[in-house]
Amino acid sequence: MGRKFIRKDEVLLIQNKVDSITSIKSWTKKKFEKRDMFLSFIRENYRIDHYQPHATFKKHNYTRFYCWDYEIRLIPNNQRGYLRKYRGKNLFIICTYIYKHGKRQLLLIPIKK
Repeated sequence: MGRKFIRKDEVLLIQNKVDSITSIKSWTKKKFEKRDMFLSFIRENYRIDHYQPHATFKKHNYTRFYCWDYEIRLIPNNQRGYLRKYRGKNLFIICTYIYKHGKRQLLLIPIKK
């Protein structure tokens, strides 16, 4: 059994795992362990992609992604650039890292309908 797309009923599981990471306010050993376990779980079980937008990539409410923010976004059919391969699909987007100059690293998990 290979890696698969995330299903709608599995979204809550992923959200709970991310929320357990953000529930710890400071970056302690436990938070690093939870992050590493989460990322290894995602890499082993789901088809993922990483995206580092060169321009400001905002959430639906027009705020910026911060570390471990997430949202589900329907990619429009006229999407250009790196995300064009996901046209018409739902993506579960998680911000996993923020670089020094405000650039974000986003984890993209396609959602199977």
